[in-house]
Amino acid sequence: MNRIARYENVENTDELLTRYTLLQSALSPFPKRISQLYAIPKVPEQGVIEWYSPVAGQPVPYDDLPIEEQQAVVHNLKEILQSIKTVSASTANESREILDQISNYPVSSSLYAINGTPIIALGEQLRTPPVIVPPPIAPVPAKRGCLIPLILLLLLLLLLAAAGYYLWDYWKKNGHFPFMPVPAEVTHAQISDTPASLPLIPVKSHLPLILADIPKPPVAPEPAPIPEPIPEPVPEPVAEPLKVEPKVLTEKEKKIAECKIRKKKKQQEKTDMMLVFDASYSMMINMNATPEGIELWERDIPVPGIEDEPRRVSVAKDASKKVLNQLPSNVNVGLVTAFDCNNVKLSNMVSANKRNTIINQINGITPLGATALAEGLSLAGSKLNPAKESMIVVISDGKETCDGDPCAVAKALANAHPKLKINVIDIMGAGAGYCLAEATGGQVFTAKNTNQINTMLKAATKELEDEECE
Repeated sequence: MNRIARYENVENTDELLTRYTLLQSALSPFPKRISQLYAIPKVPEQGVIEWYSPVAGQPVPYDDLPIEEQQAVVHNLKEILQSIKTVSASTANESREILDQISNYPVSSSLYAINGTPIIALGEQLRTPPVIVPPPIAPVPAKRGCLIPLILLLLLLLLLAAAGYYLWDYWKKNGHFPFMPVPAEVTHAQISDTPASLPLIPVKSHLPLILADIPKPPVAPEPAPIPEPIPEPVPEPVAEPLKVEPKVLTEKEKKIAECKIRKKKKQQEKTDMMLVFDASYSMMINMNATPEGIELWERDIPVPGIEDEPRRVSVAKDASKKVLNQLPSNVNVGLVTAFDCNNVKLSNMVSANKRNTIINQINGITPLGATALAEGLSLAGSKLNPAKESMIVVISDGKETCDGDPCAVAKALANAHPKLKINVIDIMGAGAGYCLAEATGGQVFTAKNTNQINTMLKAATKELEDEECE
């Protein structure tokens, strides 16, 4: 074992050892390359902890690396942490808690590199996260400003009561309120001075004037004369159209007319296409990697630059998105992503106006484990209609490694779907898809570089494109 670092005056080393045991259990499904990312803690004496790694070579702290090597370490580390987050989303609660904790980017003081391979001495990041207790809520003080209006109201009521008592006592003694005038007494002399009778004033009648002002009823106007009817115009006789002899088409014009009929009929009929995308970890290899470098990589021996861009998965993603954007509107598209054995995901078939959902799924693919072609092919075939024309396009860089039999699955699909065709994009010429294409009358397109992947994937879906008639 290769010692990475030594720390002294460390508190509660037993907790770190217990948490590392849980981490080992959570990392057991991952490839060896990912589990070796985290150094192994050992306690040689009380308060001292040492970190070891099975990766051979001289460990160098991240802060001491040149800028170019730091960028390479960060690039590889981000890919690994993203893979851990992807798996953590579908993991049990106990393992998920520690996977979520370690998938965060570590502090630079705990990060080392051995021959370009990142190594993390977790330290404090491995401890159990503390439980945050919310602060107590202070009671709201009672309001005191409401007493002043109450006191003023009581004073006003006392004033009104005093004024009412005073007015009542004054009225009992004087027979009226102080602000009312006293009525004057009327004498007999005043009454006798009133004349016994008054002269009558004659009233002239205005009735004749009122009757004269009433207007007379209006005289009804004489009805307007009825106009004479306008005679309808007599239509002019229409000349019979000249008879045109039908045009005799040439052989070329006949073929163009027949092509347009086929094209229109094809556009009216819906066609289903399932894309089976191999997301095994070998798709992380650089497109320009040598056979010798690939052999060392498969034996878990670090090879500088073997996982740098352009990777197989990146080139396959770009080519797939270009083809999906160019397919005719009558083609429905679905996606099956084979991450690992018993880890195959399905994105249901969508119409042309919803293809962005499939493209977003392709953008999120991160290679993970072994090659599960048989399981991915079977899941794709289960979503196709046996009565319709359909196609499965398989993108893979290797043979089946999950104990499945993709050849047998292809033969069974050919019997159940007589109108099905399977085309295979064989990255780097692994020869894994010949039996799939042969069983359904499809084709194998070998692609050994970036340009060939784009060209071959477009050729594999050419039958789905609209026919050129001109």
